Amino acid sequence: MIEGAVHFRTLDQLISDFRNLREGLSLARKSFDNIRNKPAHQPKNEFIDDFVNSRFGSFTLSNFVEAEQELNAVYSLVLIASAEGSIRRYYQEVGLFKKPKADHTRALKNVFDQFKEKASLENLIEQLKQVKKQNVALHQNESKFLSLLKFRHWMAHGRHWPPNLQLSNPYDYKAEDVHRFLVNFIRSDFPTHR
Repeated sequence: MIEGAVHFRTLDQLISDFRNLREGLSLARKSFDNIRNKPAHQPKNEFIDDFVNSRFGSFTLSNFVEAEQELNAVYSLVLIASAEGSIRRYYQEVGLFKKPKADHTRALKNVFDQFKEKASLENLIEQLKQVKKQNVALHQNESKFLSLLKFRHWMAHGRHWPPNLQLSNPYDYKAEDVHRFLVNFIRSDFPTHR
């Protein structure tokens, strides 16, 4: 690793972290339920009971549901930000090409020649949409990614206004689904062989 460089976790590493945290939350909820519903004649496991009560004693079932929704939303945000970083690095590499061969890399190279480092991610995606208008599936990928960017923007800026998103409930964005889409999107739209 280059000194001073930031280490980026891959999308697969991030989703693995999410799954571990979600499982931990699920175990805490099960322990909480077991303690609350334990018959009086059953022996106590003081360590587990005290730990769960100290951390989750005031929780209700709805608190666990809200915590899982928040975990999903936050990890969706982290996954989108990671994909955004990957796309930005790809764009910077394409900018150094003399004569890119593929249509989409030529489009990105044109954006780079015009805007250099000041191009917005939305601008890059819009350029790709123009190149891929003939291919409906690829065009839909760019549109879905732009909607994820709107979700990211809404999440990152405090969620203090009603979201203008494709989904009626922003918590319908599930980290697993976001991960699956982003991996496929990056592999199809930003291949390593240009």
